[in-house]
Amino acid sequence: MSITMVRVLFVLVVLLMGLVLPTSSYAFTLEEEVEVYYIQAPLLEHDFNNLFSYLKAFHSGLYFYTRATKQNYTLEYVAVPSIYDAIFPLHMNATANTITWDSSGGVLYSEQFNASYWTGGQQYLMTITGETLQNYLCWAEYYNQTNPWYNLYEVHNNHTNFEYLNSSICDDFVWVSLQALFDLGGILTEAPVLAPARDFVRLYVTQPPTLVNTSDPAAMAKMIFFYEAMRPFPNETIQQFIAQMEHTFSGTFYYYYSGVYYNLTLAPTNAILFSYKSSPLPTGPRRPDNVHYLSTCQPVHLQSVNRLREGLIISALSIGGLLVLFAIYMMVGVVYNVAIKGKPFNSKALPNHKFWSSCGSCCRSNKIRYQPVLITDSEDANGSISNIYGQINC
Repeated sequence: MSITMVRVLFVLVVLLMGLVLPTSSYAFTLEEEVEVYYIQAPLLEHDFNNLFSYLKAFHSGLYFYTRATKQNYTLEYVAVPSIYDAIFPLHMNATANTITWDSSGGVLYSEQFNASYWTGGQQYLMTITGETLQNYLCWAEYYNQTNPWYNLYEVHNNHTNFEYLNSSICDDFVWVSLQALFDLGGILTEAPVLAPARDFVRLYVTQPPTLVNTSDPAAMAKMIFFYEAMRPFPNETIQQFIAQMEHTFSGTFYYYYSGVYYNLTLAPTNAILFSYKSSPLPTGPRRPDNVHYLSTCQPVHLQSVNRLREGLIISALSIGGLLVLFAIYMMVGVVYNVAIKGKPFNSKALPNHKFWSSCGSCCRSNKIRYQPVLITDSEDANGSISNIYGQINC
């Protein structure tokens, strides 16, 4: 094989490796270490400053700091447009028997860390790699799509504590995120870690929740009456507000949950519980298969496999095209040599016959030996493909 052909093959291999080797889509590198922090801010800080911190009511999120590239990333799950809209309806029309809500929830992503806002606490929990962070950000898009409602309350049985309905708030997002990071390979800090505390808002019921038939005018009228009585009134005193809440959380409670209504029969006593307590961090076997992604956002190793597949397809098409051109060249040359030049129809009719005849001696020469680029001495005949996958850490 000529020196030129070796150079061409080397360039093709380099291009193929460039297609399949993983790269980061962000400013950080895939190999660097990333610190993960649990962060908190006083609930409704914009309206009440740090008042709710004294009541142990916090908003929470996760902060990521990349050690080498010194990048900051913050993710949090928020009520959109506000937590008020997740509790009270936006509009009610008793005449038309309609109730309108604006109780969406979503993951808020920021490429900064606002230390003046996150004053409720910062706890270093975990170390991950840049690759894990990129995969997590991909998973966060999936979580955002599959959790579009901000649901404030958990619903539990007052005797067995069985959970009928789970909540979907900022703390839930943080704990599911920590589990995803752990499943993806995150390492908890080596020092003994005190399990971080979070908020819970629970409703206790005496029987399973039942769906409300919204096509029934009588059922809609009852819910409108309930929410009208629940809504705060202007210039309401503290005593009036407390009495109103006691009435709201007694007897029947209508819970708008993930786009549908549930009729809850609340426990006669202690029907609602606000608590702030430690919640365990992830342990046990890691299950990366439990971490899901949208089809439009794939983890690093799948991106690499797809790049490999695309690279192999492109290479195959390129080689196939060259072979077609070579076949056409040979056929046209044979026809020309036989029909025009009058050569006999044998191997000497091939175009550039002398060059092709000399190739055999080149390949038999002990001085020129083909050395595979991707196959190591210890690999078998299938080693080239496995070596490529090894380079992308599949």
